[in-house]
Amino acid sequence: MPAESVAPLSEQEFSDLMTALGPFEPKPKLAVAFSGGADSTAMVLLAARWAKRRGGEVLAVTVDHGLRSDSAAEAKLAQSRIKAIGIDGTILRWKNSQPSSGIQNAARMARYELMSGWCRRKGILHLLLAHHQEDQAETMLHRLGRQTGADGLAGMARIRETADIRLLRPCLNVSRNRLRAVVETKGVKWVEDPSNQDPVYARVRLRNLLPALEGEQISPVALGGTALRLAEVRQSMESQTASVLAKTAEMSSLGYARLDRAAIIDTEREIARRILERLLGTVGGNVYPSRRHAADHLLDDIRRKGRFRSRTLAGCRIIQNKDDILIVREVARCPIQLSLIHISEPTRPRL
Repeated sequence: MPAESVAPLSEQEFSDLMTALGPFEPKPKLAVAFSGGADSTAMVLLAARWAKRRGGEVLAVTVDHGLRSDSAAEAKLAQSRIKAIGIDGTILRWKNSQPSSGIQNAARMARYELMSGWCRRKGILHLLLAHHQEDQAETMLHRLGRQTGADGLAGMARIRETADIRLLRPCLNVSRNRLRAVVETKGVKWVEDPSNQDPVYARVRLRNLLPALEGEQISPVALGGTALRLAEVRQSMESQTASVLAKTAEMSSLGYARLDRAAIIDTEREIARRILERLLGTVGGNVYPSRRHAADHLLDDIRRKGRFRSRTLAGCRIIQNKDDILIVREVARCPIQLSLIHISEPTRPRL
């Protein structure tokens, strides 16, 4: 369907989407991940208008990943175009060495780290991402191929809170064409990233499959609806997990956790696995959970009768006593001053 045949996302619709992601501080200051493409340009335009009406402001943050020889020029062009319409921004550069494989994933992680750190230094609490309905559909198809569970098939979350910022995706239920129509209506030019058309990447191949799948009623709209329902399932399981953790887990002021072994043995398997993943992530300092098969193997060993062998997983050392499980960050991941401290009884604040 051509972009001309669809209505652009209106300011009121965008305002409603933002309200669902609140609350926001008075005079909100927002950052937008801005590649210069049509999607992120639309996000900047809509967010800038939304913030201005509330006495706030928006900054457009562009990351030069350096993966192509012309990436620096593209970043400068994107910023010059957005500044020409009165919106300020900055360019962040990925300077670390780049891996020989998994480049897109590494670049994505680097973008988030660079933008999160910049937002923290600027005192910005909210980073808006321009992911839309088709992006959500591609994510679900990609995760289907990896035999992911309910969490993965719930797709990208509208809100994800990190140690530094809130990552917000207000337009996950909005089509790409409606966002593009916003930019076309305003007469703003955008930059096309050639990697978005390169079939060497799985996302591009999946994107090219979507038109054929729509003939079988597997459309971005249908996949997005499934993601919404599975997100409700995810939220319910997260609530159950938090409830069990509050009753059975304790955190030491030194940063390690003690868990009642009965919580793993007596709790439904899915919740028990989530408990372990949550504690491993918290103590180990990981953004994403460990591989499912690794968590399942640990869960099976804890539930199995007989001697449990301590092991490392996700940057943690897992030790089992008679009635407790102790999860301690590996020494190599600890600050020097903490790695020399002998582990003693926790002060027992609840998680």
